[in-house]
Amino acid sequence: MGIYDDLTARINASSTLTAEDINEGMATAEYIVNTGITNQELQNKSPSDRASFDDEGWLTPDHIYKPEFYGSPSPRMNAVSGQVHFRESNSAKNNGVIFSAELSGAEYVAVPNASTRIKLRHSATVHILCSYYCYEFGGVNKENDFQVYNGSSSGGYEEKEVARTALYVNNSRYGSTIRRIYTSTVGGRIKTWQGSATFFGHEHAEDGGTSGEVAINGFLQFPMVGRHQHFFTTRVQLSEGVHDIGLRCRPIKHLTDGYDVLFHHAPKIDKHGFTERPELPMRKFIFFEARNFIVDAYYSDFDPE
Repeated sequence: MGIYDDLTARINASSTLTAEDINEGMATAEYIVNTGITNQELQNKSPSDRASFDDEGWLTPDHIYKPEFYGSPSPRMNAVSGQVHFRESNSAKNNGVIFSAELSGAEYVAVPNASTRIKLRHSATVHILCSYYCYEFGGVNKENDFQVYNGSSSGGYEEKEVARTALYVNNSRYGSTIRRIYTSTVGGRIKTWQGSATFFGHEHAEDGGTSGEVAINGFLQFPMVGRHQHFFTTRVQLSEGVHDIGLRCRPIKHLTDGYDVLFHHAPKIDKHGFTERPELPMRKFIFFEARNFIVDAYYSDFDPE
């Protein structure tokens, strides 16, 4: 078709492509699609007697194939020019999923309702958008992690990495989509605070006293700074065929010593059946709650490979 004859002639005669040229081209295409298709376009192909077309009868059933919409278990829309797959989970607790190295392993595992399998009839440009609310709970950063800077080392609220998430297309991981998840609960010890009081007759923090390397009397701290709404978007070129696309999570194993509960939080500990202080893990559960995942594919080649 020569629907852009006048437009392309003007562009070719100019050294600059303007916004007006692009807008006019889009308007022309919209006009043809919305109002310019008549019975002349539906007849058998023949030379056109109109200046804006090379041929009549260019429109075939392939061009007007109706889109198809599908629901659960794989919500998607299939059209002649591409397809869209979408997943959504709200922030309700019963829609969340939990990962841990002990339960799901320490490899990248697909996150439910943030993954899909697509079947492309032609090669396509695929846009992938993902948003998810994720955090760790149950683990505790060890002592010294509460400090931001004490003159010799740095720590902070987000210091102990508990998991990594990333986009996978088939078996390929996209580095730009990697996000780090950190232990959210912080131990109440800090080197820069030096108290003088005692607790249960003990002078040192390790013995149960409040003096020494403790802050807020050694109680755990539950800041919300470790909870994030992560987001990424990327574009890939895929060939015709079946492709697995989705968000994956890789928990990190708990290999180091845990966080010892201070004596003065568990006085007379022997009466509770313990022979030593309870130890809390540094890494535990990774929660995924609200999630949105969209795979938007546009066919770039309608000829089978």
